[in-house]
Amino acid sequence: MKKPGKIAIGVGLGVVVGIVSLAFLLLKVMDMHNRLPVSVCLLYPYVAIIDRWPHPPNSLMAVVVAWTLAQMPLYGGLLGRDWLRGRFSWPTLALLAAHLGAALYAVALTLHWIGGSV
Repeated sequence: MKKPGKIAIGVGLGVVVGIVSLAFLLLKVMDMHNRLPVSVCLLYPYVAIIDRWPHPPNSLMAVVVAWTLAQMPLYGGLLGRDWLRGRFSWPTLALLAAHLGAALYAVALTLHWIGGSV
């Protein structure tokens, strides 16, 4: 398969995963009685972190929303490119490390392992 095909497959899969997981996120956000569950913390850690803030600034919320919409297609595109090369690239590994760190922090906030709000 040629280079654009593998990257397109990655982006396409990222869009599909993004749509399904955003639908899941929307269902959880509509349940106003509870905080976001651990599953949302793992998929969208930045949303879960910002959910703990008492009054986040609108500009920060706009950045989090933009990142949330772009996150899965970006991951898919990077993984498609890495699939083509046959190894993980530094940008992919850095993004993975940032995502895992934020997910651990979001889970710790959700399970009250650390302070209640940011």
